[in-house]
Amino acid sequence: MILVFRIVCVLFFFSTLLSCASVDFVYNKKSNINNFKNYTKIVSNEDENKYLTSYLEKNLGNIKNGSKYTLTIKTKTIENVTSTNQDQSAASYYVNSIVDYKLTNVLRGCVIYFDIIETGFSYNAKSEGYNFGTDRSIEKNKKQNLQHNAEVFLNKVSSLPKDLACINEN
Repeated sequence: MILVFRIVCVLFFFSTLLSCASVDFVYNKKSNINNFKNYTKIVSNEDENKYLTSYLEKNLGNIKNGSKYTLTIKTKTIENVTSTNQDQSAASYYVNSIVDYKLTNVLRGCVIYFDIIETGFSYNAKSEGYNFGTDRSIEKNKKQNLQHNAEVFLNKVSSLPKDLACINEN
């Protein structure tokens, strides 16, 4: 009786082990960013995109000639007043960065990925006097916001399948 129980336990163990052989873990995705690294030309005509372009060049590279892909970037920054004190002594602002990313396959001549990503931050400012530290902090936050926007884009692109199909533009 004990021998039969041991045999059943061993068979159960091995059948469980074999049934888990094809399990794919959700968080074990391989990044496909290497498909675009050093094969992408980054195009941006706006001066506002200098920091964003340099960050993407650091992560993707920027090939001028013989690239497989072209990444076109258009940025729009909107700064809104969210609240103001009655005596106009302080105000709160929200800065929203809207970036259009268009990834084109040069060989096929078609768009393979398009996305509009919005990121933002808020800050408080005082109206009296000049505060150099606040201005520097705002510029730093704008750069960090664009960097975060680029990271969101890179994460989305890295999860694309290897065989990219053209987007139907109709």
